[in-house]
Amino acid sequence: VVTNPSVWVANPRAGIRSLADAAAMARSPAGLDVATSGAGSSNHLAMALFENATGTQMRQIPYKGSTPMLTDLAGGQFDVALDLLPHAMPFMQMNRVRPLVIAAPKRSPLLPDVPTAAEAGIPGYEVSSWHGFVVPSGTPQSVVDKLNSDLNRMLLEDEVKKAFAAQGVAPDGGTPAHFRSFIDGQMALWKKVVTDRNIT
Repeated sequence: VVTNPSVWVANPRAGIRSLADAAAMARSPAGLDVATSGAGSSNHLAMALFENATGTQMRQIPYKGSTPMLTDLAGGQFDVALDLLPHAMPFMQMNRVRPLVIAAPKRSPLLPDVPTAAEAGIPGYEVSSWHGFVVPSGTPQSVVDKLNSDLNRMLLEDEVKKAFAAQGVAPDGGTPAHFRSFIDGQMALWKKVVTDRNIT
């Protein structure tokens, strides 16, 4: 139904102004601390995927949730974090954190000046949380088709699009076959990341 893109953010007082800066710092002798909302969380896996894509190794600082993590980032406890756009947006609006890059196929209307990961030199680095509807196996195809049709129509309504856009959430939609293929792709992607990085 919808996807929530991830965004890399930095403390405004840090010397990190781009994802290239972050990667360079990660390769330096000092290394780079990156906060996540917990070990094994979606942004921890997104950090690991970034390490795979850039050949870097970073130190994870696991928090118990996004709000304390972003609060400490704004306070200068560390320099960089990765989180979902709806979580980070209030901190960006108050200029408490600086967006570096959005891990999405295209720029967000809420952050038109923030490049995508591909534009920043990491093609294919797209990370988002997603939400969809499922039904029990054996549900009649006619019911599946009706629900799918109704949900896709709902996503086209102006009020729905407006509510999602205000949060930085992108409506998606599509067919049941498309959703199954998407889930299979996500499972394969994250299984590889977990295995490559030995994440427990």
